[in-house]
This record gives sequence, structure tokens and C-alpha cells, in this order.
Amino acid sequence: KRSAFCMEYQTKRVASERVATQNTLSVIGECIDQFAPGCAGIQKILNARCPLVRFSHQPSGFQCDLTANNRIAMRSTELLYIYSNIDPRVRALVFGIRCWARVQGITSSVPGCWITNFSLTMMVLFLLQKRNPPIIPTLDQLKDLA
Repeated sequence: KRSAFCMEYQTKRVASERVATQNTLSVIGECIDQFAPGCAGIQKILNARCPLVRFSHQPSGFQCDLTANNRIAMRSTELLYIYSNIDPRVRALVFGIRCWARVQGITSSVPGCWITNFSLTMMVLFLLQKRNPPIIPTLDQLKDLA
């Protein structure tokens, strides 16, 4: 089954998959910069361990990281999507906690010794799994339901 978040593309021959990813993200970054209304502060971080394009979506206030060929990130995103569909309060709580953490200086879009939004989200999900009664199932319970 194909993921709702998956996009396939072909590239010309290049030295490696990493170079292809860097080239693709560079072009996507330029497209966002030129053609995506409400997107600002586009940064192409192509030499990171996992190359990405980072930008702010001003209408929503979200900081966005866009990667390519990152299967772990795809699976993590799908899992977050599933949890937010199980109970609509999950998404609202996660975004509320993330906004609170940003205002309190616990998270930041600037690299440094901050907790990441992903880590913070995982802690919220853990809390929702461990409370009595649980709000969302554990990953093992989801697997058993599949």
C-alpha cells in the first residue's frame, strides 16, 4: 500500500543518492521561495546529515522542515497522522504544547541545546498512552489492530 505522503520522482544520473537528494531539495527550495505564498525564511540546509529545506509558513505560524528520501521521517509522520485521527484532541494538545514550549524558550527554530518539537511530541504521545484510561493506543496495540 502506498503512503498518502509519498511522492516518487526520477532524476538524472548523479554520483550518489545523497547528491540527488541535495539537488532535488535545492530545486524545491527555489520553488518554495519563488512560488509559495506565505512561505518565508527559506533555508536550504543541504550538507546536514539529513539534507532539508526549512521555512516558515506565515499564515499558520508553523516552522516546516522538508526532506527527501528520508524513510524514517515518513514513517514517523504517518504515525503522528494516525494518532491525530484516532482522537482529534491529540493534534490540538500537541500543537498547544509546542506553542507553549516555544513561548517558554524550551524549543527554538535556531540550532542549539533545545528540545526538539519531535521529542516534545513523543513525550505528549507517551503521556496519552500511559494515563488511565489511555487516550491513544501504544504502537504494539496499533500493530495488533492492523
